Amino acid sequence: MTTREYAKNLFAQWSDDDFCNQPIFDKLFFQVLNGQRAVNAAGIQPINFTRWRKAMRDGDHLPAVRDLQAALVRMERRGFVFTDEDTGEVLVRSRIRRDELDKQPTMFLAALRLLAVIDSPKFAAVLADELDRMDVPEVKGDKDYAKRLRDSLNDTHRAARAHLKTLADGYPQPFPEPFDGLTEGPSQGPTPRPSTGPTQGLTSGGSTGPTPRPGETGPTPGPSPRPTQGPSGSGSGSGSLTLVTTQVGGTRARAHETAEPTPAPDEPPTRCKAHRDNPDAIEDNCGPCANFRKAHERWTEHQTRAQAQARADALHQAAQLRAHAIAACDLCDPDGYLPGTSTVCNHNPTQAETNARGRQLVHAALRSRTQQETDDA
Repeated sequence: MTTREYAKNLFAQWSDDDFCNQPIFDKLFFQVLNGQRAVNAAGIQPINFTRWRKAMRDGDHLPAVRDLQAALVRMERRGFVFTDEDTGEVLVRSRIRRDELDKQPTMFLAALRLLAVIDSPKFAAVLADELDRMDVPEVKGDKDYAKRLRDSLNDTHRAARAHLKTLADGYPQPFPEPFDGLTEGPSQGPTPRPSTGPTQGLTSGGSTGPTPRPGETGPTPGPSPRPTQGPSGSGSGSGSLTLVTTQVGGTRARAHETAEPTPAPDEPPTRCKAHRDNPDAIEDNCGPCANFRKAHERWTEHQTRAQAQARADALHQAAQLRAHAIAACDLCDPDGYLPGTSTVCNHNPTQAETNARGRQLVHAALRSRTQQETDDA
């Protein structure tokens, strides 16, 4: 984590053929990655698809996680950004040189200290080559501070270089590609931003427009009716019983198995790649797993707040619609009931006439039936 307030957008990159030949999506994503506050002096930051999707949104539409993953694979093939799924991090390869830290002794020292403790063998192989391209900045002066800084730079440079070489030793090259080499995308159409409202107009080709917010489908004005009881034998909780007909004509009770919920498209995993497919693995001391769990906790908290806000907005809108309907109705009192009764008003001025005609038809039918029974007797 750094205290910087901006990232450099170099003139040279916009005249570099290799950089400019990328898709526009990838060039913008590179700028987004380079401009994240979470990136450290070595160019490393945790994977955060939720934040990146928000930064890459086009109006009210968000790119799919697969689009971002595909862009990361393409940028890794070009050598701009590298991804390590095992540690849950990405690396902007040229970050130290882009920020010219090799010309700033104290900042270069901070970057070297990070390089001396990184965990990713993949990043170690990349950064070892990067470090060979840079010289240790010169510190002039004979004062004690200058001497200490000069000694720290040289010692930390040697330690970082040795650590990177040792960690990268034996790592396969070319590097295994992240996300199974996914390169599809950008998708035919960006996905709409998450909403708790009903999804309408979706086709196999993507979204046809933003999902309506809760309440936009026009809730019926008036006080909410009492909840209705569902069919007997149904249940939504785990362990509910359903009567099932057997082959011999009897019935038996079958417990519903709790199905694993399908994760949301942007939901981060809770384990690193090494432990993800082994639910019995013990990962208490796994640093990458801890990073993924923290990212998932932040995502869950964000989703909870968003859902609570959506529910509050829907209730507020429904209350406004009810208030407008009551204010515009001459039949009911200010609380939405017919005067002097406990009947909820439906704001229909012809309802009384409709009810009267219905009663007349019922009475006529009863009289006709009674007369028919008398004649038959």
